[in-house]
Amino acid sequence: MTAQNDSDISTAFVSGKGSPLSIGGRSEFVIIGERINPTNKKGLTKSILERDFDVALRHARKQIDSGAAVIDVNVGAAGVSEKDILPALVACLQEHVDVPLSLDSASAEALEAAASVYVGKPLINSTTGELGRLRRLLELTKSCDGALIALLMDEKGIPDDVDGRLRIADRILNEASKVGLSMANIVIDCVVMSVGALPMSGRTTLLTLGAVVEKFGVATVLGVSNISHGMPSRDVLNRSMLSIAVFEGLSSAIMDPLDEGMKDAIASCRLLGGRDEMAMDYVTYCRRTKS
Repeated sequence: MTAQNDSDISTAFVSGKGSPLSIGGRSEFVIIGERINPTNKKGLTKSILERDFDVALRHARKQIDSGAAVIDVNVGAAGVSEKDILPALVACLQEHVDVPLSLDSASAEALEAAASVYVGKPLINSTTGELGRLRRLLELTKSCDGALIALLMDEKGIPDDVDGRLRIADRILNEASKVGLSMANIVIDCVVMSVGALPMSGRTTLLTLGAVVEKFGVATVLGVSNISHGMPSRDVLNRSMLSIAVFEGLSSAIMDPLDEGMKDAIASCRLLGGRDEMAMDYVTYCRRTKS
């Protein structure tokens, strides 16, 4: 287990139309709702293509009611012009919900367009260590005073060892410093890959997470459910992965907030990992959800 204390971890701040939200440091664990993503969701894909955002809005509200503090917004699907649709959906959602949004796209142009209409400090999801994209999105993050999720991969792909991923983290943070962004503006994603394809991938990600927290002291995030892609009993793997990651100091996760078992894992492992002073968060969580 990493020896890093929460007080030593930098704190990223994002906001929507409501109060600012902190990620990292002594903050509560941040659940980023993953359900506004058209992958394998025919109804959502159809509605996005038709510019009917009611389905996405229902997903947003349901996730917020279930404990999501941030809503990830991804419109990537065949036939969708992300540069046009992402900012339109972001503007629609911000008319109805106050929580921060995570602007999620592989297209830098779409992220820039969405950030231009965003009210508050967005979470930009995401960059890699590839220098062209990294520098462009660092400048975007600086211009909108938001936070940037940075994946530990580059033009060569995802390193299969901890040292390789740490070198990319170091590059990302150095480049951020060059444009005047502090570590507090960066949320590191240590990259989760399916254990079905790469049986050692979970171990590598978890060791990388502990090393990132220990060495750099930055806020962190994982797309936890990637660990179980293609595997049976996915919920078992997802909850186990999240439990160990929280114990190692994970700050936030892109996940399904409707999964009660995942939320149980967060509350219990923060307590067992010494990250819940006087067990108050755990007791409050149990009173709210188990009564």
